[in-house]
Amino acid sequence: MSWDSLFHLAQAALLLGLLAAWSTAFLQTPLTGRLTRWRGHSFSSRFWMGWGLLPASVAGLIATFVLFFATLSGTGWLTDHCLSHAGHPHLCLRHISDLPPGGGAAWALLILGAGRILWVARTPLLQLIALRKLRQGHSRRHSASGPSVRLLPGDRPLAFTVGTLFPEICWTEGVVRLLQEDEREIVLIHEETHRRHRDPLKALVLYILQKSLTGGEAILSHWRQRREEECDLACVERGHHPTQVAATVLKMQRAASLSPATPISLHYARSCDPHELRRRIENLLEPPGDSLGPGLPVLLLSLLGAAVILEAPFTHHFLETVLGWLTF
Repeated sequence: MSWDSLFHLAQAALLLGLLAAWSTAFLQTPLTGRLTRWRGHSFSSRFWMGWGLLPASVAGLIATFVLFFATLSGTGWLTDHCLSHAGHPHLCLRHISDLPPGGGAAWALLILGAGRILWVARTPLLQLIALRKLRQGHSRRHSASGPSVRLLPGDRPLAFTVGTLFPEICWTEGVVRLLQEDEREIVLIHEETHRRHRDPLKALVLYILQKSLTGGEAILSHWRQRREEECDLACVERGHHPTQVAATVLKMQRAASLSPATPISLHYARSCDPHELRRRIENLLEPPGDSLGPGLPVLLLSLLGAAVILEAPFTHHFLETVLGWLTF
């Protein structure tokens, strides 16, 4: 075992993981559209989160298999069948340096994949930096019942939760002037639900995965819609009447639509389009039954994991063959 072998093995694991993620996302795209048209079923935000993380989970499964199987094969714990599969790269530490997974195609895919992820991630990260500067220079704490809220200047009524590991609730002076005390409590419960579940971090992860793998944000859009609906229902569970919650949502949306947009609103506080707003109100007045959780994505990943393990020699040889296609 050498450092050269470890480097080539890590390169192969990353490359095959990227290919697995792109392939999974490619297969997911038509299925996502069909799921949204599946009448009689409601999908929770936990389903959409699991569905959105499926490509990354498959990539992790394949990369882990490559590292684990190659290590065991190269150290003698598993049968070494590399000599019977000559002509393409080998996924074992003993022989991977003899014909490493190099070549222009392999390096091009790795560089393009990493570059695309970094390019996509730049936008939300720059927005986080911009808001941090705004909070430091032009904001002050607002003491209110319940969770702590950061009061921001501005007439446009905006309330949102921002932050990754330690999210924080923010609202503008326009919210305080627009809403009554009970309405402000509804807004706080809604945003506190976002904060408690670290929704900004989840949205960031889904955004980077969606834009990097498919170039779109369909799954992220479905997840956001369900999270808004679930946070509205959290207000009902805390004792507020559905019609009162719906009226507060409509009041905020109407006032925000009549006010000029600001950089904060463009980046962090999304205004609902008419279709999304109608769904939120309908969800409050006629809550759906039980929503499907992350069972389907977990089942698919479990079945794939079982197939990979039960057919480990075939999987190993197939992955070696894929590397062979990229090595020229």
